[in-house]
Amino acid sequence: MKLRQCILKLILLTGGVFAREAIPFPGNADVATIRVGIYQNSPKIFTDDSGNPSGIFVEILQQIAQDNGWALEFVPGEWYENLQRLESGDIDLMPDVAYSDARAQQFDFNKITVLNNWAQIYTTTLSDIESVADLAGKTIVAMRDDYSYVEFKRALLEFGIKCRFLEVDSFEEVFLALDDRRAEAGIISRFFGLSDHKEHDVRLTTIMCCPARLHFAVTKGDPKNLLVNIDASVKQMRDLDSSAYYLAIEKWLGQSAEWHLPIWMRHLSTFLLALFIALILAALLLRMQVKRITKKLESAQELIIQNQRLSALGEMASGIVHDFRNELSPILGSCDLLLMHKDKWTDLTFIEENLNRIKSAASDSEQIVTRLQQFYRPVEQTEKLDAVDLDQVISESIDLSKHRLDATHTVKVVHNLNARALIAGNQAELRQAIMNLIFNAYDAMPDGGSLILQTENRGDEVLFTVEDTGIGMSDEVRKRALEPFFSTKGEDGTGMGLAMVYGTIRRHFGKIEIESILGKGTVISIRFPLLQVTQSV
Repeated sequence: MKLRQCILKLILLTGGVFAREAIPFPGNADVATIRVGIYQNSPKIFTDDSGNPSGIFVEILQQIAQDNGWALEFVPGEWYENLQRLESGDIDLMPDVAYSDARAQQFDFNKITVLNNWAQIYTTTLSDIESVADLAGKTIVAMRDDYSYVEFKRALLEFGIKCRFLEVDSFEEVFLALDDRRAEAGIISRFFGLSDHKEHDVRLTTIMCCPARLHFAVTKGDPKNLLVNIDASVKQMRDLDSSAYYLAIEKWLGQSAEWHLPIWMRHLSTFLLALFIALILAALLLRMQVKRITKKLESAQELIIQNQRLSALGEMASGIVHDFRNELSPILGSCDLLLMHKDKWTDLTFIEENLNRIKSAASDSEQIVTRLQQFYRPVEQTEKLDAVDLDQVISESIDLSKHRLDATHTVKVVHNLNARALIAGNQAELRQAIMNLIFNAYDAMPDGGSLILQTENRGDEVLFTVEDTGIGMSDEVRKRALEPFFSTKGEDGTGMGLAMVYGTIRRHFGKIEIESILGKGTVISIRFPLLQVTQSV
């Protein structure tokens, strides 16, 4: 006797360990012809090149039919088609059906497990997929209504792994989809993979899933009273080493059935079963303890969440203060200019310029709360965006920031606005974002320097750059600069400035890149999709 033969016998026996110990053999059922669904799933069940039904389940079923005096009529079709036929009663019997509680609501199953199965993940030969995590973002092909597909898809969702799924009608089409590179991975029954994978340009991974017990299934209610006869025949075959059951397994899987189970293997099986039951009991006790501890943790977690919400509310309030402070600066600065130069109150141009600054800043202030509510929110399809002259908005933002930049006369502002382009946007939001960039650059140059703002057309985009000669950023700071509430200014900063800029750019379908050298300065590049080119500004 070979050890692998003993192990095979043990697996086959334990596959039906929870079936009834004894099932009476009732004799022939009063039926003439049994309509049996057949589909292509070699070596379990398939139609060969000559059109004859073949496979493990077919040979076992033929022996069952002989025991009971049945005539078999095989009805070919795709897997899902035969399941539909079985549910509607158009066929009487379907071999090779994995048991599940959901399917038990649709069909009735024989009690003794015929075979144990699981699914394996195949990939293209050039793929580097080796673990379940590697499947994220990939396209997975599977046979529709296959038990393993349904279970694996549910498991991926529970783990938060998002994939695309391609459904086909057979396992053969799963392999063909991998050959054609329409998918990166495929879910295949281990039996079909063993017999068919060499015919395709695929690779077997180490990913296995979805253990299943394979049975015979009948229409709900078992109208022809087939299941009790099937179980009686299967039990009789499994008790005899030379039966059609073991001969089919030997023929199609290459395993010998001419051996007897040694006494030590029986004792080992009993021990393993007892150990399995003990582990289940231990797991149940552990589960009860975990539930008690979980309740305590949930109470503590609720308190932590409440504190985190209060903290986040405080940080958001700081962000609101930050934006209002930026908007109040041009208002207060313009008012100061008016009060300092009363002799110019008769100069209508002077008065109008300052009042326009006050009006623009006040108007932008009204939208701050709304924009905070829309933070990181994408533009809704119903939201109307205007055609905005980007160069004009930048010029207005520079003008609104002058009162702060001119206070020290140490920051030289250079603007080279050559885009003359229209983009789809909201002027107030864009002005607020640009002023944030200007003030950030000003804060980065405490000892003075140059601030350069430029625009130019780049194909179907407009490029807007803000460059300063300030203190620059380290790589670590640069990578986190766009995060909400991240700041290097201590109590003087809220960490909302660049985060708000980023949110605004995203809502305008733009992209932002930051390049910086510590001690030399920073360049912020922003790209907006071009609406059209204006004639002049």
